[in-house]
Amino acid sequence: MGFQIMFDQANSFYICANLCKRELDKKPQRHDLYSTPEIVNLAFACEVYIKTLLDFYGIEFGKKHKLNELFALLPEKMRNEIDKQTFFIHPVYSAINRQILTDPLGRKLLDVEADAFVNWRYSYEKYPLSCHVGFLRAFSEVLRDECCARLYKINWADYCKISKINLDL
Repeated sequence: MGFQIMFDQANSFYICANLCKRELDKKPQRHDLYSTPEIVNLAFACEVYIKTLLDFYGIEFGKKHKLNELFALLPEKMRNEIDKQTFFIHPVYSAINRQILTDPLGRKLLDVEADAFVNWRYSYEKYPLSCHVGFLRAFSEVLRDECCARLYKINWADYCKISKINLDL
């Protein structure tokens, strides 16, 4: 039963991130107001989605919070499928080492953004900061869809209907 509550909470953070993005799209000059909460909520949604899957499969994750460490605990087949789907939504490819989902320096985006929740939550203490928001958005969508499929054997659109969630969020 815990994984269902976790999934609901992850959805809450995901929806909050989408609300921030919606406002930022209306007022692109207000990155100062909407970017940080969008990133924090996306990163935390990813963390809780991964923990939802781990809990669903009975995989212990302890006190881990870094996205890459949690993701590494998932079964390899699932990780590969999530990577493939994330790349499909957000095709980032490094010509340097011919790997998908890497930045121009050849670093895995998941490793680069592993601590996005903490870094951006305290962004006022760090300067400068950058974030691959498109990657976090794609990753959160794929994790969300994976949770829907695994937990309920339905897609996100159907889950939204059942749970009375506005599909536009």
